[in-house]
Amino acid sequence: MTLLILRRLLLAVPVLLGVSIVTFASLHLIPGNPAQTLLFGTDASPQQVAALTQQLGLDRPMVIQYFEYLGRLLHGNLGESYINQVPVATEIAQRLPSTIQLAAAALVVALVIGVPAGLVAGTRPGGWLDRIATSGAVLGVAIPYFWLALVLVLIFSVKLGLVPSLGTGGFDSIILPAIALGWGFAAMIARLLRAGLIDAYAQPYVTAAQARGLSAGRILATTVFRNACGPMVAALGLQLGQLLAGAVAIEVIFGRAGLGSLLFNAISSKDIPTVQGGVLFIAVIYVALNLLVDVLKAIIDPRTRRTASS
Repeated sequence: MTLLILRRLLLAVPVLLGVSIVTFASLHLIPGNPAQTLLFGTDASPQQVAALTQQLGLDRPMVIQYFEYLGRLLHGNLGESYINQVPVATEIAQRLPSTIQLAAAALVVALVIGVPAGLVAGTRPGGWLDRIATSGAVLGVAIPYFWLALVLVLIFSVKLGLVPSLGTGGFDSIILPAIALGWGFAAMIARLLRAGLIDAYAQPYVTAAQARGLSAGRILATTVFRNACGPMVAALGLQLGQLLAGAVAIEVIFGRAGLGSLLFNAISSKDIPTVQGGVLFIAVIYVALNLLVDVLKAIIDPRTRRTASS
């Protein structure tokens, strides 16, 4: 287990380094001068734009700018926002709870819907419940989450007035965002769990357990479900990055003050340090969550642990 964690941590270093390079380069290759954006509407002279460009260090070669940026990162400094004049880490810390709340709620929705649907479909493949669950899973994968979000707002907020459509308030304000973001993941969980259960029931150990007279419920609880969860947990880890990316769009649609709206506003105003810090922070969270998933896979399926140690 320790060797598995160390290997994953070593692999994370070039990933994060690559993210920092791509983010830094792409933002600096976008046409336009951030200094001009910051001075927009002030009737600034070319001399003022040049002075602000020099003050921000944007007149130096990109290679030097990157290594200065990397040096700040190694000291835990994500930079300072051009717009708000506050540390980027402070802005992220203020917005992070809202994003965590949304992602956690979406994950709960996905598990509450996806696991029962996968169990029903996988334990009775070919039946009418299986067909209903499979059709729902196909729809869940096919429907874009942002389109579903707009439909939910139109029906439950505009037409029926049951829940608010904007803001970060009480429990009712997170219902629609969580459903919009979690529905597609519920479909993915249901499909993978169904496939894992069908495969597990075809294994010889199930036949042996049935021959010993064990009940269907006990076989499912003690062996089949655990073995079927491996692919689902692995795929869920790969999809966590999509969950974070989806949260960006969902927060903008529902007007939630999270990392998504922070990045959206920073990109619109070319607030380079905020965009770089936000993207890098999301990349760190993504790597950490995938490490956690790898550990969970090793706990659920010891064969994964042995493979990593070989």
